[in-house]
Amino acid sequence: MSTPGPRTMREALAAIALEELDQLTTRVEALPAVVGEAERKIAAAAGALNDAADRYQAVITSFNDQAREELAGYLQRKAAQVADQTTSEIRSVLIDAAQQAFKTEAADKAAQLGAVLSSTLREFRAAARTRYIEHAFTAIVSAVATAGLLTWLR
Repeated sequence: MSTPGPRTMREALAAIALEELDQLTTRVEALPAVVGEAERKIAAAAGALNDAADRYQAVITSFNDQAREELAGYLQRKAAQVADQTTSEIRSVLIDAAQQAFKTEAADKAAQLGAVLSSTLREFRAAARTRYIEHAFTAIVSAVATAGLLTWLR
């Protein structure tokens, strides 16, 4: 059965309008499926983005932790170097100060010791002269007494 074609212009326009309406209805009926598919794709994309964001956050957190550890290690090494250097500098300054103090004290003590030794040497020389004079006097008296005794005994 074939349908007879439109007989008037009005029927032709009505047939075109009904055909366009039928196409629109078909498209509207297919719309929930298309919207559902778009919703599913958007949900999948959102899930993928969430997963990517979680992985990105994990990578950044790992990088930050690693950088923090490396920085802490670097700072500890630098602090140790500075402490060693400071200790060495302080030790050097203290040694120099001690040596200078020792030199100054030693020079003072050496001057005092020199003065004491000089005084002692003068006293010793004076005492030695006195003893030489005493011994000479004793020797002269002994010699005279011996000579007198020998002369008297003969």
